[in-house]
Amino acid sequence: MSVCWGGKSQLWTGRELRDWNRALKMITTQQERTDQDLLKAIYEFLFDTPNHTLCDGDRAAVVLLVALHRGTDVTRLASLTAYPIGFVQQIADRMQRSGIWKGETVEYDWDVGETSLFAFTMDTLVAAGCLIRLNKKRKGRYIYQAARYARGQVSIN
Repeated sequence: MSVCWGGKSQLWTGRELRDWNRALKMITTQQERTDQDLLKAIYEFLFDTPNHTLCDGDRAAVVLLVALHRGTDVTRLASLTAYPIGFVQQIADRMQRSGIWKGETVEYDWDVGETSLFAFTMDTLVAAGCLIRLNKKRKGRYIYQAARYARGQVSIN
């Protein structure tokens, strides 16, 4: 799986970070949406242009946000996003292994603030298979480490 998630601009000013936090709060708190409206809002939130060409990292970010609203059922996520079920299953396996998804619930550490973009990006990298979130915290934040995959097994670099 290649990772390219960049979504909006790579360099963030203070104003852009405040805009990110406002948009993240709007995306994460509004529950009453049709599936189509939810996907439209997520795409507008993540990507600068409506015709943005998606890579696997982009799709992983979409899956994380859809799971926040619709739960972690792989079949449902694949159906809602129109992504291959095998792709969504890989994301689910990684998120479960890292303890970010527990059963049908998500335990994101994306509280709105200075580190919300960082936390979202880190979880997206977990979903994409680049990192593992450890069940340890330092200064109130989860610790992430590089993941290495060999013969179907994952280990920490």
